[in-house]
Amino acid sequence: MENNHPVLQQLKDRIAELEKEIEERKQQSRQRASDIVANEEKLKEILVEGINDSEITNEFAQSIADIFGIELLRNVAISLVFHVEASLQVPYGADLDELAEEVGIETKFYGKAGDYLDYDTWELYDYSVEEA
Repeated sequence: MENNHPVLQQLKDRIAELEKEIEERKQQSRQRASDIVANEEKLKEILVEGINDSEITNEFAQSIADIFGIELLRNVAISLVFHVEASLQVPYGADLDELAEEVGIETKFYGKAGDYLDYDTWELYDYSVEEA
């Protein structure tokens, strides 16, 4: 048997109202957050366009971006070609082709490139091995 005491019913109704109000405020907060992100992206787009069209300086654009906590970044790809020569002592009978194919290079980018690097890819395009 359900208790329908008037005070209990008032409390249940108030709880339902509060739950509805909380949900509405959550939705408003999500919408505001979405609007903020969209506005930041639009501002970023305007700043980058201004820089690219030489309408504003990098420094001016960055000062505006700093106020809004926006990072002004661009993607660049750097292709580096290395020539490495090494002299190794290997056992007689060692498979030199296998040795060359398995050689690995441990890398670390220094300076600005190291600060900005998101990922790197290293490939061995060609090799030659000969008796020294």
